[in-house]
Amino acid sequence: ESLAHLNTWHNTNVVLVPPGMTSVLQPCDVVWNKPLKDRGREKWNEWMANGEQEFTRSGKRKRARYQMVTEWVAAAWQDLPRDMIMASFVKCGIFGDGAQQMDLLHSSLQ
Repeated sequence: ESLAHLNTWHNTNVVLVPPGMTSVLQPCDVVWNKPLKDRGREKWNEWMANGEQEFTRSGKRKRARYQMVTEWVAAAWQDLPRDMIMASFVKCGIFGDGAQQMDLLHSSLQ
């Protein structure tokens, strides 16, 4: 009953994901999580090599400031092609024009 209420209230559809299918049915996991993390890691590596270096009293390098990390994540997200994000939902069978092409779906869904 509570799920039905949420569906109506938030205009959503609750779908049960079968065991072992999470990595196939989540667009982030299937298509763009790795490229996003790779881009973020590039920003961090650049900062480690060329960024401002501040050290603690014990001589350890201080971590990047939260604001800077947030900027890296935002830049990494902006670097992802919009088509990649849209295609990820089609590949997972979540969104499409109604005439799904089987060859576009993740192999486990075909």
